[in-house]
Amino acid sequence: MSEPIRGTYLCLLDDVDLEEGVTLDEFDVKYYSVGELLSLLKASDEVVSSEERDRLELYSKFPWAHMERIISPDKIKRDLDRRLLILDLAWKHAGMVSWKPFTELIRTLNLLKESPGPVITKQFYFKPYRNAKTTAEIGKVIYGEPAFETIDNGSGCRIRPLLLEYSLGPKEVAGFSNLREQLNKCLSKDTDLPNSHLRIAVHYFENGDRRFKATPLTGSFNAIDPLMSYEAALEALVILEHENGVSNKLSSRVSIILGEKVEEVRKLLKRVFWLRSKVAHGVRTVEEIEHLIIRKPNLEIRDKARGRSIPGGNYRDLFLTSYEFPGFLVNLREVTRRTIRFFCDEHLKGCRREDVLGELHD
Repeated sequence: MSEPIRGTYLCLLDDVDLEEGVTLDEFDVKYYSVGELLSLLKASDEVVSSEERDRLELYSKFPWAHMERIISPDKIKRDLDRRLLILDLAWKHAGMVSWKPFTELIRTLNLLKESPGPVITKQFYFKPYRNAKTTAEIGKVIYGEPAFETIDNGSGCRIRPLLLEYSLGPKEVAGFSNLREQLNKCLSKDTDLPNSHLRIAVHYFENGDRRFKATPLTGSFNAIDPLMSYEAALEALVILEHENGVSNKLSSRVSIILGEKVEEVRKLLKRVFWLRSKVAHGVRTVEEIEHLIIRKPNLEIRDKARGRSIPGGNYRDLFLTSYEFPGFLVNLREVTRRTIRFFCDEHLKGCRREDVLGELHD
């Protein structure tokens, strides 16, 4: 039998505002000093270049999620996983986008509370059983920089702004384990009650969060991809197969579920569906769609092809105000998050989706 390996995992959280360290099940979330980061690397000052120390100094300004796990090579079934372990590599090195092993942490945080933007993460993966002895080995651990660029603060100095959109405090700690357990039950493959709508909706919600950018670049689809994903998540929850009049049913059912700002939510989702349709059918340019999402989200839209207009409104600040992320997407995301939580609650009560929708009287 192969000897078990103790793996130390760290995940940098770009935008989390944290007053003091917290424990979320097996995850410890806190700020680390440069010395503590070096300790986790099992590296001495002699093998750390000034450049690497500067990078670690930057990383000490952000909170990290930390966990340790015993890895048994005998239980690794896939050849790729085994090869990565032998080479002391992780998923990122293999060109795969993954939150593993922090998937449940990020999923639970992002569905836990209303927030003006998703938790933005960077994954780091350490195995201290083999000490780093060279700068190159230290550098291999660092996979990517935080997700935003430096800006000029007006004094000639370039600074790296902190997003700090997600506040993680005692209230979130108290609810984390309960929501995580609920999600595990709702998304389980072994369930008597059909849950495909929830599994698909959460998949698209996570996909939208992965693609959510604080400053989307023009023509990059960084605003369109989240919109399409969140809209798909809502359709998976509230639209049954072969139903017609999707736009009306989507906007009506979701607004009833939320039970707050009903008319505003209806208009928001009609606008979302209009934008989604223009993308799906390729009848508007990427730049035009992104302009309506980012720059002019509250603007009335004239649809000459159909002889009608999409009404304007306060869609940028409907529920939440964001200072970093596009407000229109933040509020669409919040509508999606609340709807997912609603259907999770109904699922645990033993209610089928068809029965739930039948009670909405749209």
